[in-house]
Amino acid sequence: MTWGTWYFDEPRSLARYVQREDLDAAGLLGAIAERPPGTAELAGYVYQQLRGLGLRYDVSLLSRDGAAQVVQAPYTIIHRKRAGSCLDLSLIYAGLCLVVGLYPVIAVLQYKDRRRHAFVLVRDVPPGAGHGDVWQGRFGLEEGLWTPTADMLREEIKEGNWIAVETTCATDHFGASCSFEEARQRGAEAIGDARRIHAVDVGHLLAERNYAVEPGVSLVFPTGPAGANEPNEATGQAARTGRAGPSEPSEEYGNRVAGEIRRRYEKQLAGLRTRLDLPSLTDLVPTLGGDGRALVQALAEGLLAKRTFRAIGGEIPKMEELHHLFFDAASSEVAAESADVLLIEAALAGSRSGLSVLARFMLSVAHRNDVGLEHPVLRDWLDRHDAQGNNVRDYLESRAEKHWVLFEIGGPDLVGNAAEPEDVRISVQVHPAVRMGRIQARYCKRAEVKSALREMMTRLCEGLGGRELFIELIAPLHLLEEGYEQIDLAPGQPHRPRLRWYGHMWGSEGMKQTQRRRHDAADWAGDPALVTDEAAVDEQALKAWLRRNLQFPYVVAERANADTCELLKGLLRNGCGYILWYPERAYATVAEDVREVWAGLDSSNRRIFFPDKLLDQSHAAPISVIWSDPGGRGPFRVSDVRPGKRGGALRGTRKRATA
Repeated sequence: MTWGTWYFDEPRSLARYVQREDLDAAGLLGAIAERPPGTAELAGYVYQQLRGLGLRYDVSLLSRDGAAQVVQAPYTIIHRKRAGSCLDLSLIYAGLCLVVGLYPVIAVLQYKDRRRHAFVLVRDVPPGAGHGDVWQGRFGLEEGLWTPTADMLREEIKEGNWIAVETTCATDHFGASCSFEEARQRGAEAIGDARRIHAVDVGHLLAERNYAVEPGVSLVFPTGPAGANEPNEATGQAARTGRAGPSEPSEEYGNRVAGEIRRRYEKQLAGLRTRLDLPSLTDLVPTLGGDGRALVQALAEGLLAKRTFRAIGGEIPKMEELHHLFFDAASSEVAAESADVLLIEAALAGSRSGLSVLARFMLSVAHRNDVGLEHPVLRDWLDRHDAQGNNVRDYLESRAEKHWVLFEIGGPDLVGNAAEPEDVRISVQVHPAVRMGRIQARYCKRAEVKSALREMMTRLCEGLGGRELFIELIAPLHLLEEGYEQIDLAPGQPHRPRLRWYGHMWGSEGMKQTQRRRHDAADWAGDPALVTDEAAVDEQALKAWLRRNLQFPYVVAERANADTCELLKGLLRNGCGYILWYPERAYATVAEDVREVWAGLDSSNRRIFFPDKLLDQSHAAPISVIWSDPGGRGPFRVSDVRPGKRGGALRGTRKRATA
């Protein structure tokens, strides 16, 4: 699983991937007393620490359209793959420079042949210098982004204002790792014929809180009893032995989670006046029996698992994705508003196939974050929970890689009175990208779209094997009533295809913000709304009705006649992303069945599972189920994908050397 996708036209967002605090806590820089005082010497010292990790060079992984690059997490680079691209290594080196008070800037160069390369510039000012000292008198700086010409940057380096550090020299990229002097020389030479340079002041952008650091898998391996991982006063380092000790820190559930626990388990906790902290729960277990004992034991197990959960990156996935991971582990859905309650429910669920559901859930989270059994905290937690090695390995091998398959059907909406094209174009993207044969975009008649989708999906499944797929069907207004989402495109897959309107996926920023506002205001514990006849009269009446009904999770609407879908257009353009669209006066006959499906799901699961459950009730299925989560789906984010090129084909992953 990739950590992030960095788009080249958003250079400042590189700051999100500099994990200064975690790199600091990981103790990669040695004792403070060992660090030299001068800027150049200190930059060389940091380089030697990076060189000492013994990493290999890895080529950059680009998006299919070449507009973005995959960024790998420091944990993956240092402990998992033990390899990184020029950009990955530059992000780590810049983070380490920030730890010791240097002023790094990540330079991304684009050459005339369209190759890109990244290295680090360290400003030759005393450690701890401020933003004004660094940039005084320099042209081309705007809000943390410096755009010098190649000649300007060469002159700056020649005059000694900047130290250029070619971070790939710390790997085997040039046959063997190189000295700092050679890394400086190669850094200056890397400028070459660069036609565009983006120098990103990551430290300033983070200090100004322009960007929040992406959560990642911790590089810090907790050791021994509580507090053993605190920095050593003499060295400033975190103690590291590479293995977690037997004792756990005393933890307790925070107020918000404690409130959810007391509401959720009100009956079982009735009469138990206890604090929801580890010592109190542990002392209470022997005094109870039956369901009360099982729950209190699970509450304690959830707390004991929290440190490991955080260490393996449990805070990276959003709640929707955690629900999917829980379903993978338990084969059941559970209502939960927090990750803590998912841990508790996993502890209550017992075992499956020789492995506790809690261990399966933790392993699913670890696998999602590309964390394996080499992680000492995870390994120690599994050992202490008697998870047998064979069962653990079997479960990890069964974790299918997940992909988001995006079918773009017909492109954007028609403009004005433009005639509907004679042929419908179907293109497909896969994220993360895969290496497989070309799947060309298809052109077909409207009546042939379903069969074309089946053929393209069959070809994809042959190349993707048994991987888990989230299929998205993105269509313009005039193709939303064709029932594409009701086709069983991938038999055996746990998730049905979802239908999205093109405007909510890739429309204007204003359109997406309108949808986001309705999405954020929705109350998924409430009931949906049927658009009234009065509201459907015209656009003004519909807008007024929607303003009064902002909290409805989804809307039910009916076609007024066979010739127009103006109401559907109005709902979509006013931000309704979740719509059940029925024929005229048809909803009344199936309303009870629809409500039964809705009531059978807890509010925390409805947005995720309701469309699939409803479409399983074929007699209650509407013309269309339009279900556009503005965030994304499962582990995938809308912000990480863009519309395909109009003349493109699925070519698979493109790897390109960028150094």
